[in-house]
Amino acid sequence: MVIIATVAILLLRPNNQGQVLAETPTVSITSPAEQATVSSLAVIVGTVDFADFLKYEIFLQGGGNMIWAAVGYSPVTNGNLARLDPRTFADGTYRMIVRQVRKDSNYTDFTGPTFKIDNPLNAPLPYYPEVEPNFLYPAAGKAIARFRNCTGSNIELDYGSPTPFLSSGQIKLAGKKEGVICAFADIMLLPGEYRGTAREGNNATGYGFMAEAGKVYQLLYNGTAVGKFNITVETIKGDDKTGKASSLVQTAVVTPTLSVSNASVVAPAAPVAEKKVLPESGQEIISQTPFVLEGMAFILFMVVTGVIAIYRGRYAM
Repeated sequence: MVIIATVAILLLRPNNQGQVLAETPTVSITSPAEQATVSSLAVIVGTVDFADFLKYEIFLQGGGNMIWAAVGYSPVTNGNLARLDPRTFADGTYRMIVRQVRKDSNYTDFTGPTFKIDNPLNAPLPYYPEVEPNFLYPAAGKAIARFRNCTGSNIELDYGSPTPFLSSGQIKLAGKKEGVICAFADIMLLPGEYRGTAREGNNATGYGFMAEAGKVYQLLYNGTAVGKFNITVETIKGDDKTGKASSLVQTAVVTPTLSVSNASVVAPAAPVAEKKVLPESGQEIISQTPFVLEGMAFILFMVVTGVIAIYRGRYAM
């Protein structure tokens, strides 16, 4: 009976080693290489593909600080993960960190290569990078929207949906500085109707569009020049993950003359409270199942041992 109970414990006890291996995400960085020196515009190349994928974020860790570098909303295998403009970082040694964010908003940090940034142009630049670090890849089951502000004015935008439980939030975009790219922000949306309001000082304008899964949208703020004050929306083609059609520079020089496509302007919506996706510090969720099974097995072992002891006592009498 003792042997049977022991076998039961071994069978009920989960194979933690196999479980860890099954959940291990696939993440690797092939460029920049370990101990490389980056002195000009570069592309971060590698693989980021893991279970329950929501997004990945890339940070540069140096001097005790984690500096955000880029975000991606689609898995990538042996392709382009982000663009890197080293002039936006101070000279020094950095370690690359890839944050793997899962659908439950928990995340795991992957430690990538350590490399050196050596800028010949007296970095960091005072305003914005001269490349858009995020590649625009279509996301399965989601829509991706890039908000661009190509004017010289600071603006605030909100976005939300009349349909419950869809995406919502607020965005602040600084005005474009001379000689640099347009200020931008990328967001991932659940498919559905969206409305929002853009504000520049005392001026406000509303916008709206239907976000479809697997599509990429550009929302461009036109400003108040030549009597215009609105946001134009159009569907655009995403980047190529293999790098065949991807450029280190902004793919197109956007001017505020785009026509509205697949969208209609609606009445201004009420501001939507900002929705944070991640906690300040993500932690792994530890399954309680192994502890429950081990407890049940231990109770079974104690019961069997007690029954054996009772029978032995009776036999001895």
